[in-house]
Order: sequence, then structure tokens, then C-alpha cells
Amino acid sequence: MAFKLTKVIRYLLLFILASLLLSISALSVEETISPDPSIVEFITASEKQDSQKDDSITQTPRSAESASKNSYNSENDNVTKVKDVQDGLEQLTGEAKTVEEKEAKEESKEEREKIVPPLRYFGPMRTRNQHPLYLLFFNFSGDTAEPIPQSTSQLSTRILGANSIIKKTEGGAIVDLDLETWSVSFEYRHGLKNSEYSVLVPFRVHGHGIMDNIIDKWHRFFCLPRGNRPFYPEGDFRFYIKTQDGSTFNFPSDNFSLGDIELVWKQKLNASKKGGFAYRVGVKLPTGSEDDGIGSGAPDFGVGLLWDNFGNRFAYYANINLVILGKDGLSSLQNNNIISGMLGVEYTWRPSLTITGQIDYSQSPFSTKSPSADKDAVELILGFHRLYGEKFLLSGGFSEDIQTETAPDFTIIAELTWILY
Repeated sequence: MAFKLTKVIRYLLLFILASLLLSISALSVEETISPDPSIVEFITASEKQDSQKDDSITQTPRSAESASKNSYNSENDNVTKVKDVQDGLEQLTGEAKTVEEKEAKEESKEEREKIVPPLRYFGPMRTRNQHPLYLLFFNFSGDTAEPIPQSTSQLSTRILGANSIIKKTEGGAIVDLDLETWSVSFEYRHGLKNSEYSVLVPFRVHGHGIMDNIIDKWHRFFCLPRGNRPFYPEGDFRFYIKTQDGSTFNFPSDNFSLGDIELVWKQKLNASKKGGFAYRVGVKLPTGSEDDGIGSGAPDFGVGLLWDNFGNRFAYYANINLVILGKDGLSSLQNNNIISGMLGVEYTWRPSLTITGQIDYSQSPFSTKSPSADKDAVELILGFHRLYGEKFLLSGGFSEDIQTETAPDFTIIAELTWILY
């Protein structure tokens, strides 16, 4: 279904900007947690008791000294003084603590642990290369080896905007890409015992876009390569490929449609609080339009191995995947199978806020017989995760191509996850 993209993209950008502003506010405003009034009352009472104990301890030697100087006191008075000294010593050594005091302190410790929650990790950014030709085929997103807890579910809405400009002419092959790709995906995850399954339903459109000028200024400000941008007009659309053997693909613009649905199963291999290994298998269903450049028209299959390790403030992640591509209408454009992987790190800024960084690698799933156009992809992804309460997780970030023209010049990422217990 075709329609004008301007209003839709504006709304998407407003959502992404709001997400980034929320993350900035989380960095600048210190989190405050109000303790339970009963805990404050108990701490105050404990301080008063400690003060009374100190007074009794300091007064006891004085009473003993007065007993030695005033020998005319009766025998009963001496016994009373000795008992006072014994009581003071018991209080000094802590032997006179009642059962109620011990139970109250244990309850106080438990309450304080609730006030200061443990450190958490949320995993790498769950995204993949948004190169328009890569999106025709299946690949895994970066992930942690940890399945979500048993009997819990997560419902995520993910928005990605990627701007690409690739101009290659070599040996009769032509790759002419100048477009902006927007994706809105809905993902459902459910946890089982040491495992989880997920269903991803994406909607995607290729259009003229609105980020050309923004990205060009970004590259100039940070002294990054500008590539072909100075030589082509802003807002242009080109999605044309010609392979060396003469196969031609010319995809249209502004057709928003359902992409290829993905199903993934993940199984933990070892149970450890400090991380471990897991494997996953996935399949792509050919539900996307081949004519619109949204899908390949064939099912793809993948298998992957995941590893993670959790430290005091840092968590580390690694993925390695094998993807077997199905054959259909784009068989003259695609490779047989590809290897992909990810290396990532996550830093816990606060118990509810983490910063992530990762490098994604993938062999090219397509082959035009042009070495410069068919290079393997390497991109850098930076992002954050921010937990609100125990129900919502906001994630955001961006990616830049390290190996130029193997990934979009710039991709913006926003995701909101609803955690269902």
C-alpha cells in the first residue's frame, strides 16, 4: 500500500527524539528512592538505644569508683553496684541483645537491600545491518545468552531509520542505492525453563527520506568521510542493481508493507549467574513483497552460538551465526550462505541505566560480482537501556558503518519493551 511518507517519518522522528531526551534526563538527574517510614523509625530508635548504652557504660565505672571510696555503704549496696557493672559489661559485649532487637535488625537489612536494587544488564542492542539489500535476507540480531525468566513475556516495538547512499560501477555490475529505509517491528518473547522463543513481525518502507542534509552536516562536523553525498541531490531515490551476468533489479519507492516474519528459539546450555553459553535457531518466512524490495521470496534458516559474562559493572557479549539462504526469485543476486557475528560490552551506570557498545560483522548475502560492492559489512552500534519501574524498558542508539558502503551511513534506533510478569 502506497502513501506519502513525510507525515509518518515526522511522527517517527518525534518519538525517537522524545526517547533520546528521556535518556539524557536519566543521565543528568540523580535517581532518588524514598525509604519506608518504618525503616527510618527503626533506625532512629536504634540510634537512641546505642546512645543509652554508651551512657550506661560511661556511668558504670563512676558507680564502681564511688563504691570503693564509700566503704560505709551496706553490703546490699555493694551487691547492687556489682550487678550494675555486670549489666554494663553485657551491654558492651552485646550479650544483652534481645531476640526482638536481632529480628528487627534482620528485617532492616532486608528492607535496605530492597531500597538499593542489584546491578542489572539488558544485553546488546537487538538490531542488525539495515542495508536495504541485507534486509532482503535473514540474519540474527545481537543478543545475550540469557533467556528471559520463565513464565514471563516481553512485547517490544522497535523503530529504525537508516539512510544509505552507495554508488558502484565495476566490471559491468551496477549498484545504485540512494534511499532511506524505515522499519517498525513488533516482537514478542516468552520465557520457558532455560529457554525462550520469539516472533518478529516487521513493517518496512523504502523512500526518499529526510535525513540527507542532517547526515552530511554530521559527517562534516566530526570530519567523517562524506562519500558521494556532495555529488547527488538531497531527497533522491535510487534502488537499482545490475549484476555482472545481466540480472536487473529496480525496486519502487514509498510502498509500506509487511516484511518477512522471523521465528527464533534460544536454549541455555549451562546455568550460571555469571554468564555462559546458549544456542539459537531461526527461520524467516517469505511474507515480504519481493517486487517492492522488502523480502527475498524464499525462506531462510539460521543457527547461532551466544556467550556472555557478567562482572561487577561490565558485561561482555559474543555471537557467531551461520545463515543458509533459500533460493527463489532473487537467486541470481544472493549467496548460498553467510557467516555473521557480534562483539559487545555493556556498562551499568545505575541499576536501571546501562550504556552499550558493539561491533557487528556480516558477510555479504548478495553477489553482484563487483568486489567493491560485495564487501563484508562492519558497523559500530552505540546505545543505552533505561528501565522505568519494573514494566517498561526504553532502548535507543545509532550505528555508523566502519567498512564504508557496507552498511547505511547512519541508522537511528528506538525501542520500547513492555515486560509482562
